[in-house]
Amino acid sequence: MFISVQLRCSDWLHLAKRQQQKQVLIQACRNSPHVTFPGSRTVRPNMAASKDVHVQICSQEIVKYDLEIKALIQDIRECQGPHSELADLNAKVKEKFHQLRGRIQDLEQLAKEQDKESEKLALLNEMENHRKQMLSNQTAWRKANLACTLAIDNSEKDNLLRGGSSSVRQRKTTKESLVQTSGEITESLLSISRMMSQQVQQSEETMHTLVRALNLSECSEFESTAMHFNTHGVPAGKIPALSLMPLGFESGTLRSRVL
Repeated sequence: MFISVQLRCSDWLHLAKRQQQKQVLIQACRNSPHVTFPGSRTVRPNMAASKDVHVQICSQEIVKYDLEIKALIQDIRECQGPHSELADLNAKVKEKFHQLRGRIQDLEQLAKEQDKESEKLALLNEMENHRKQMLSNQTAWRKANLACTLAIDNSEKDNLLRGGSSSVRQRKTTKESLVQTSGEITESLLSISRMMSQQVQQSEETMHTLVRALNLSECSEFESTAMHFNTHGVPAGKIPALSLMPLGFESGTLRSRVL
């Protein structure tokens, strides 16, 4: 603890008999860090001021890390995937917790180094509050991480199910398309078959017409020859051969005509 020596100017004035000594003593009193003049405050040495600065910096950094952790936890709650993005956020949270834990330990050490018991207890109480807040943030982080993981898993399952339904619909559409194409091919084959049947029928009719025309031509020629033989007589050795009669004519008819 720092001891402030209360020295009044009147005390020094009574001791100083000379004006020069008085001025020197007054100046010395003003320059001394442990001397307090009436109406003034005690001046602490530079070491104490340095400790206060370290405490303030440590407390400010603890608050900063706490706010950054809360912001990252909120980002995890709002994360929609994928798992790689969640892993990146968790890595950042772990780093911030590591830094926060280190600064809380620094604050505890600074509290133990305080000379005044009241200041020591105040800093230890502040350190304990920061530690409780850190534990609360860790619990919130675990809950947010678990909820986000489940949400991402459910989203991926839904995507797989929607993809499977699309595949089923696509296969059904493909099957229907194949059935329709098969029906069209069958109809085309039937149409070709009907056309070929018609062409065959037309060819048969054409063949029959040609045969009838050929028969009529041969018949006319045979009848002309028969009439010639009937009028002029049959030359010796030139008896008409009935075996050469055209198809489709009865031999009796031709015979009657020849006779």
